[in-house]
Amino acid sequence: MITLTKIDVYRKYGGDIDGFAREKNQKDCALITDDEWFLIDSFTQKLFLIKNGQASPEYARRILVEVRQNVEGEEVINALMELA
Repeated sequence: MITLTKIDVYRKYGGDIDGFAREKNQKDCALITDDEWFLIDSFTQKLFLIKNGQASPEYARRILVEVRQNVEGEEVINALMELA
């Protein structure tokens, strides 16, 4: 489940998982897994397409359903849209 806390960690490193891995901040590492990082990364890329009108309505609908199933709430969706 993607939370605002996980988005904050992702944002702290500018979406750079290599920087995240190099720093090895134990507190941050305890807050987010690699799989969650890649899910945030994937969602921001897909939402970028939607946000910029480059996605078909059917694709946009499917992605928004997927996002809603994997995030804590609307605040997290808004944070993902800001990252996109």
